[in-house]
Amino acid sequence: MKKSMLGVVFTSILISVLLFTASVSANYAAESVFTDVDSSSESYEAIQYLKNNDVIVGYKDGSYKPDDTINRAEFLKIVMEAYGYDVAGYSDCFPDVTDQWFAPHVCKAENIGIVDGYDNGYFMPDWEINFAEASKIVVEAFRLTADTSDSDAWFQQYVVSLELLSAIPTSVNSFNKNITRGEMAEMVWRIKAEKTTKASNTYDNIKIGESSSVGSGDVTSISLMDKGDGNVKWLADGYSASGFKVVWSKTSEPTYPTRSGDKYAYYSDSSTVSGSIDSFGGAGTYYVRVCEYLGGECGVYSNELEIEMSVDSSVDSSVDSSVDEAVVSGDVSSITLVDDFNGEVSWVVDGASVQGYKVVWSKTSGPTYPTREGDEYYFYSDLLVDSTDLEAFDGDGTYFVRVCEYLGGDCGVYSNEVEVELTAVALTE
Repeated sequence: MKKSMLGVVFTSILISVLLFTASVSANYAAESVFTDVDSSSESYEAIQYLKNNDVIVGYKDGSYKPDDTINRAEFLKIVMEAYGYDVAGYSDCFPDVTDQWFAPHVCKAENIGIVDGYDNGYFMPDWEINFAEASKIVVEAFRLTADTSDSDAWFQQYVVSLELLSAIPTSVNSFNKNITRGEMAEMVWRIKAEKTTKASNTYDNIKIGESSSVGSGDVTSISLMDKGDGNVKWLADGYSASGFKVVWSKTSEPTYPTRSGDKYAYYSDSSTVSGSIDSFGGAGTYYVRVCEYLGGECGVYSNELEIEMSVDSSVDSSVDSSVDEAVVSGDVSSITLVDDFNGEVSWVVDGASVQGYKVVWSKTSGPTYPTREGDEYYFYSDLLVDSTDLEAFDGDGTYFVRVCEYLGGDCGVYSNEVEVELTAVALTE
């Protein structure tokens, strides 16, 4: 009898332990969407919603990387899938969007007028997307109503549309802020699931926040280069929230506010790195500088260039240019690439590549950009980036790697080629 009772007690305890373990496992599974996203994460509900609806899949290592920025191709693909567009059969809509994994989504969006690319004809899929650009794509893709009255910026109507739906994460504090993967999930989820009671930022708050930062700048230096035919390019060390002024004159040291005989062109987009001047004072030598605009005056000035202009060298400098034209020639004389082992490479550049660098690699020697079949690439628009980790996208083995100077559509100078041993840890997106 005692033995029988002990058996019953033991069985009861064992069942209780198993039920408790199953409960804990179920709760953990419910709380963990990805290895780096659980119920304590800021965008947990949004990311969980998109994953459960097969809009996002994350990375092969089980992570989502919510704090990483997202590029234009990734953002557009997710938004198009969230709405449910049929993208089958779409391709070859931009010179840099042909048959890549994101091409059907980009080309469908181009076909129905959601995106139209940059003035140079390119889409720039690898470029990070800022909030202003993201707001336009979301509003257009979800066919939301945009109020076009009383707009003081091209993106105001789109931002206000998101504001009315409480779809602006409070972490978005600038129109030029590069959107993170977590913020993207928040925006899409709030619209799809109609979460209109969530705390949301507003157009006016963001604008006031940007204005309050004007008066002192974050730029430490600007390097100005003569690109010929009245065109100039610059590299700024730091961020100018209110953009740049290009000032020129036949008298040395042109300034803003301008002196008599000075002229300027204003570029409000802080990502702009090129501009043009005209021969408003006739043929001759013009002195040119670029400055960090602080709202009413300039902060840091670039070096001064002397540019010879003819009478017929002219551009419309009254246009508020916000799009960088494609670079047709580079300033890099050589790139030295080094294998740092464990899948990491680094490079040293003699010169400066205004539009950044492409890292290209393949199991076949001589990888290039635009890519051949079997090539892969990363794009780095930040000129300070000088290293990266590579993925074995084609399985374990030896990969041939090069870095090139990006010229907007193709590459200029290539580095030496290195052979790197990689193991398969490829990303799925």
